[in-house]
Amino acid sequence: AKRETEAKMALMLSVRRTGMMVAARAAGARSSTSNIKGFDERERAAETLWFNKREEKLLRELLQKMKIQADTHDAANAPAVVAAETQALKAIMPRASEGEIARLLDWKHTAF
Repeated sequence: AKRETEAKMALMLSVRRTGMMVAARAAGARSSTSNIKGFDERERAAETLWFNKREEKLLRELLQKMKIQADTHDAANAPAVVAAETQALKAIMPRASEGEIARLLDWKHTAF
């Protein structure tokens, strides 16, 4: 529950931050940090990179949760999806074993 709350808050903050940036750019204003002495381009880039990595991590976790929920709640269609993914991988990699296919699918569902 705590991680889910953190993920929701981070997502809300990123949406808010993006909205503020868009509004500032639309008004022709510079970034609010541009007037702070010592807050140069490198620091802004580092901050942006940190936020992007954090958001990516949280979105991946959210996607994983959604996948688990979809597999759990849509039990009727989950086997068909797995079968279609397996068949598609076999078409691409005809010499792959069942174990390799299973590991690839597991990797796909946990890494992306």
